Amino acid sequence: QRDGRNGSENVYTASVLDLAAEDFSGPLVSHIVAEIDGEALELDGSIPALRGLISGDGGRLDLAGSFDARKVEVSGNLSLSKDKAGGIAGIRLSDLTADYDGVTAKGDATATFGAERPFVIADLALGSIDTTKLSKMSPAGPDLNGLDIPIPFELLSKFDGQFNLTISEVSTPKMELRDVQAEGSVKDGILTLTPSSAVLADGAVAVKGTIGARGNTGDIALKGSWIQGDLGKLLMRMTNTAELEARGDAAFDVTGRGTTGREIRNSLSGVANYVAKEGSIANATWEWLAADLVSQFVPFVGQDAGQGVLTCMAGRVEAKAGVLDAKVMYIETSRVSIAGSGKIDMPDEKLNLRLTPRPKDASLVSLATPVLI
Repeated sequence: QRDGRNGSENVYTASVLDLAAEDFSGPLVSHIVAEIDGEALELDGSIPALRGLISGDGGRLDLAGSFDARKVEVSGNLSLSKDKAGGIAGIRLSDLTADYDGVTAKGDATATFGAERPFVIADLALGSIDTTKLSKMSPAGPDLNGLDIPIPFELLSKFDGQFNLTISEVSTPKMELRDVQAEGSVKDGILTLTPSSAVLADGAVAVKGTIGARGNTGDIALKGSWIQGDLGKLLMRMTNTAELEARGDAAFDVTGRGTTGREIRNSLSGVANYVAKEGSIANATWEWLAADLVSQFVPFVGQDAGQGVLTCMAGRVEAKAGVLDAKVMYIETSRVSIAGSGKIDMPDEKLNLRLTPRPKDASLVSLATPVLI
């Protein structure tokens, strides 16, 4: 099959297609061995009777086997629609249950043919997705952070359609999304997300935007917010440290381009704002930030208590080609405030920040010394 828009080809080769039935109205016992774009597919089971398929009534589909050396199971009610010439115009799978290497999906899906690309309509509920299982797909070998796993953007150019997806959980070693609700459309290689939602560290995420495919490269433009998120829980998941306890809000409007998460991260441009109020921060973190001098102004540093009062934290970050420019950084406690600015270079993984303490006790102002990181 050739894509009429970009000339790319999809290659499907069936080396074994073994179908047997006791009569025309009985289910077809099936054994299928095929290759799809170089990946091996082998399935056994049954497909609906020819009488039901030809009449359009359909029947029960039950197949199990492997694709790309991973377990596959598919069941549901399969029916076909015909065009005026008697050819297959579309396929419908209702009451669908599928499992691919532990990722489950239930719902309904249809595909119609005859245009430049198939038009797919899917309304599916997926279970938990653990991205570490996908690490085998990385050409560099397992990558537990998931940043170097190629994202299959090229799939967006294979079909047009509409989708409504719910996903119970998407987890990586560094992040976990729950209750994902995604709705949108795909046309001419561009996925458009209508307002979609998820839960990240107990905070409500809302996002909309587009993801476009240029071959295997994705062009991403996303705008969204994170409301009343647990910053401590997020930090614990990302760094395995209990440095902060606070809830906050964030908003972002970003673009990026790449074939992997790392490439997209290193190309980010746009802006993000964040604010948090009434929490606590670890004493050890203050001592590191304060470099001894500032610690004189922070009432809880040096005490045995592990956490101290955080009154407010806010900031604005502007990004260009993966370099984050912290235009505003502000942290406040009952006795000291710290203002900061600087840059975070994500491609080179370097920091260049300046933090300036401002004690609220006027007698200590002369001791305030900027901290460079």
